[in-house]
Amino acid sequence: HESQSRMWEILVGRSLPYWRKQYASARRTFPEALAAGQGVTAHAPGSIAARLGAAFIDFVAIALLLSLASQAWTTTSVENGVTVERPATAAYIFALGLRAAYDIVGVGRWGTTIGKRLARLGVVATDGTRAGWWRAVVRFVVANAAWSLAWFAPKSWSPASGWACLVVLLAVYAPVLVDDRRRGLHDRAAGTIVVATPA
Repeated sequence: HESQSRMWEILVGRSLPYWRKQYASARRTFPEALAAGQGVTAHAPGSIAARLGAAFIDFVAIALLLSLASQAWTTTSVENGVTVERPATAAYIFALGLRAAYDIVGVGRWGTTIGKRLARLGVVATDGTRAGWWRAVVRFVVANAAWSLAWFAPKSWSPASGWACLVVLLAVYAPVLVDDRRRGLHDRAAGTIVVATPA
C-alpha cells in the first residue's frame, strides 16, 4: 500500500505532464488556494545555471545548421581595398525562420526545446497550464528582438547596432536576475515561466 501511494505521489502527482492537464480543473475546485499564477510554485523556477546551459545547447544546435547556410549564401564586397564576405539576405531569412521554427514549435507543441529538455526545464503558462502556440510566438518575438534589430540595422553588426543590441538584450534578460520567478521580459510579455521539471 505504501509503495503504491508513494508511486502516485512522486511519479504522477509531481509530474509536469499531469498538472498541465489537471491544473485547470484543480483551480476550479480550489479557486482560493490556487489563485492565478500561484500553482506553478509546485515546480520551482529553473535555475540560472540550468537556463544558461540550455541556452548554450540550443545555440550550438542551431549554429551547426546555420553554418551550412552561411557558407551557401554569402556576398562578397571590397571595402577600403579589403575583400569582405558576409552572409547574404537569404542566409538571414533562413536563420530567422529556422530559429523561429525551433523555438516556437518546441515551446508551443512540447513546452521545451532540446537544450531545455536536457537541462530538465520546461516552459508553462503562469497558471501552470500548457504554454500553447500564441504564447510561444510572443515569447520568441520578444526574446529575439535584439537579433532582429541588428539584422534590420543599416549596416548589420556595425558598432551602433551592436550597442543597440546590447541595450535590448539587457532589457529582455536582466529581469531574470531580480524577478522572484526568474522571468525575463519575454516571459512576462507571453505570460510564461521557465520551470524545473522532474528527473
